[in-house]
Amino acid sequence: MIAPSTLLATLLTLLLGCAKTPPVAPFPAGKDCAVGVACAYDGGLLPLASAFAAKEACSCHFVAGRSEDECRAWVRVSPAVATFRIDEDERRVVAHALGMAEVSARFVDAAHGCVLESADQR
Repeated sequence: MIAPSTLLATLLTLLLGCAKTPPVAPFPAGKDCAVGVACAYDGGLLPLASAFAAKEACSCHFVAGRSEDECRAWVRVSPAVATFRIDEDERRVVAHALGMAEVSARFVDAAHGCVLESADQR
């Protein structure tokens, strides 16, 4: 179990880090950060946690072929701030950190795996 003081400190850090920038895409607007293009991260910690969960869960499920339960165990971090849902039809994973900062990743193909999507790509 996590000590209440540790949880409170972590939540404050996440929220204050997110206060500097709006909780949108975890990469700069207007840049294509998919498939081998390097982009600088300029968001708060909540979008980063969402992006991590979306990309890792997408790769775990659609690339590695693991079950949703196995991927939930794979993606879990402490404290558990990010949750995700898998959309089998769209081959996409949508994640949220503390119910905010929605980020999605989609499976492209076997050669490219999963990529993060910007808000206008959803």
